[in-house]
Amino acid sequence: MSDPSHSSLKARIYHAGSWAAGGLLLGHCLRLGGNLILTRLLAPEIFGIMAILYVLISGFALFSDMGLVQNIIQSPRGNETNFLNTAWILQICRGALIWLGAATLSIVLLIFNDWDWLKPESVYADPALPLIIAIYATTKLIDGFQTTKVALARRELALARLAKLDLLVQVVTLGVIILWAIFFPSIWALVGGSIVGAAFSLFVYHALLPGPSNHFTWDSVAFTEIIGFGKWVFVSSILGYLVLNGDRLLLGGLITSHQMGLYSIAYLLVSFPQSTLTQLAARVALPALSEVARTQPERLKAAYYRFRLPFDALTLFISGFLLICGTSIIKFLYDARYYDSGPILQILT
Repeated sequence: MSDPSHSSLKARIYHAGSWAAGGLLLGHCLRLGGNLILTRLLAPEIFGIMAILYVLISGFALFSDMGLVQNIIQSPRGNETNFLNTAWILQICRGALIWLGAATLSIVLLIFNDWDWLKPESVYADPALPLIIAIYATTKLIDGFQTTKVALARRELALARLAKLDLLVQVVTLGVIILWAIFFPSIWALVGGSIVGAAFSLFVYHALLPGPSNHFTWDSVAFTEIIGFGKWVFVSSILGYLVLNGDRLLLGGLITSHQMGLYSIAYLLVSFPQSTLTQLAARVALPALSEVARTQPERLKAAYYRFRLPFDALTLFISGFLLICGTSIIKFLYDARYYDSGPILQILT
């Protein structure tokens, strides 16, 4: 006789997985379409500067990562109001620390530039980069106030509405960036549009997602649990960041903004399937496996491998396809200014 709870979980996984996969694929199509439009409106140098900007800001984000979302998903107390509010306060503090770190880095880059400590014509030596970093980091300050309803929806595998709202935010953000780039073609279209998108995201998720609203309440027991779990996420995030971003961190001091722009286009195409699979694991596999661990721990190993094998097979297929067809893909999608991204795409694959 089949276990009703197992059947229920399986049905929820398939439902959540279909919405998560569909939302991610549509989101990546939007990003790719937007990128194709923007590469025709903006120069490659702009994408080189933005590539370094994303790497630096994501560094501050990962070096302060406490695994708040993962903790809400896996903790037995993850749906309690006091636990959620404590995590929310820590999230706000983290957003403020990221902004302060980015502002400090901006000052350091200005000083290094004045003292000629940076390689001329490298991305780090670009005179506009310090101001761009400080202003773009405002997105992380805004994100700090994001509702914990997002993490709660992932915990409960209630991903349908979340996927719809994710797409709405992406459409609005991309629309603002493209319109800005049409009328004022500069790097500020990407920076300003991202800030507008972060603010719109904050409003949409707070207003339209079901769940308890956040308030400034503190639970010291929840804080202890969050920190105890977060220290391991912190170590993992640092190592993962260095592995995934070390190339661009080094190249930013060695090559020009134009060359970095070509590299960033290739990296973008590689990151589409990579981030899709990573986010599917985070949005579907982690909540599902966490529920199995809480309710049926004896089934955890079998459940893990049922998720892992399809992920591995898909990863190998996509890697082979991009390796063989990388140069042709670049020539089909982009104009001649970006053709040199083709061999880079094949190497990165």
